[in-house]
Amino acid sequence: METVWGSLSRKKSGGNGQLLDASNIMELVENQQVFTTLVDHKFHRQRCQTLCQTPPTCCSHSTNPHSHHIYFEVLSNIVEPALLSQDGSDLDKPVSQETFLEEFKIVAMSVANHLKEQPVIVAHSENTFDGSGVKRLLSNKFELDKTLSSAIETLPKDRNGKLSKEYLRVTLDTVAPSAGLPPVGAIEEMDKVIGEVFKMVNADDAKVVKEDEFKKLLTEILGSIMLQLEGNPISVSSNSVVHEPLDSSSTLLQPSPSETAA
Repeated sequence: METVWGSLSRKKSGGNGQLLDASNIMELVENQQVFTTLVDHKFHRQRCQTLCQTPPTCCSHSTNPHSHHIYFEVLSNIVEPALLSQDGSDLDKPVSQETFLEEFKIVAMSVANHLKEQPVIVAHSENTFDGSGVKRLLSNKFELDKTLSSAIETLPKDRNGKLSKEYLRVTLDTVAPSAGLPPVGAIEEMDKVIGEVFKMVNADDAKVVKEDEFKKLLTEILGSIMLQLEGNPISVSSNSVVHEPLDSSSTLLQPSPSETAA
């Protein structure tokens, strides 16, 4: 069943962004038959019979966990203020379907007016970790040695100048940007790959090794991660609300080259 948020969320996408300007909310509210069917569904089947239940009716909760923050941001910054702008004395009292329909329409129009004045920009980003960044680093011996030396120069050493293998994970996190990898702990699938690789090289046994051996181990870890990602790339997508002025210079909503060519 359609929701108001479901309607507005498919408006004006292009390139790597999406503009939510409430155009579809207006269309939905103005379509008496469709709008009445929506409210009837909410009122009877989902038992939304008080006005305080209007927010979840307006704004459907995303099934994508990476988009939950957008749901709560829209709910708290747009939908709830629209609801509170009405007479809030009877929000938790049961009402008739006719009253619910009229009040719901008022709230929906208030949300639409807010979005017309201040459209919401949702940025979409996708990233695939396929080991290519690691491969580039490993193929450049000078850059690799420079990166590893910089990463370990501040690590504590014992009196013989040796390093504990327990710092391998910290060092990998330092090297990650140069290898095109996400921070350790940022992506669960990547952490699993790293965990498997560390087991393969016994990286967590906390033994102390010379600096050259430490670099060799880290290089081996990077190589193993590269092979794992080449065989099974990890793709990650995310959505976020962009807080920036909407002007013609914004590149967020520019069409992609393929769309321009079409």
